[in-house]
Amino acid sequence: MRKSNQKSFWHKYKWRIIATIGVCVGGVIYSLASLFSDETSVVFQTDSQKVTVQAELALTPMQQAVGLMFRSELPENAGMLFVFPKSKMVFMWMKNTYIPLDMIFFNQEGVITHIHENAVPQDETVISSKTPAQGVLEVNAGFVRRHQIRIGNRMISPQIKMIDEANNAQVK
Repeated sequence: MRKSNQKSFWHKYKWRIIATIGVCVGGVIYSLASLFSDETSVVFQTDSQKVTVQAELALTPMQQAVGLMFRSELPENAGMLFVFPKSKMVFMWMKNTYIPLDMIFFNQEGVITHIHENAVPQDETVISSKTPAQGVLEVNAGFVRRHQIRIGNRMISPQIKMIDEANNAQVK
């Protein structure tokens, strides 16, 4: 008798349960997407060209924790710019990230200090900046190679605060 009651409960409510789960999952995905509303242009000055990336900003701890997780695609010449209040050792990973990425670490002057190419989707291996960094730009894997981005190239963006070391003042 008990099995028939359980079975009838499932049959009676299964579509409501499935719909509720669907609404919850949809809400989580929507709130993650709306977490990133600000964008900026990042310009790379290489030896031979200027390359522009339109980047979503990851400035708050919550935005930085989510990053590009749960995305199935990233448009060409798009990315996510993580900027930290102070230079520090930066540690990234690819948990819940479904697209391969190049990670470009930079210092407070916007100079590229380390590049990690082709980070593997879903890999939980820690990726380090190797030296203290002001931030990191994540772009589609292959971007660095296609555009010949190198350590020592400069990145220019309003979010990368240029520091004049001699006067210890922000350059505008």
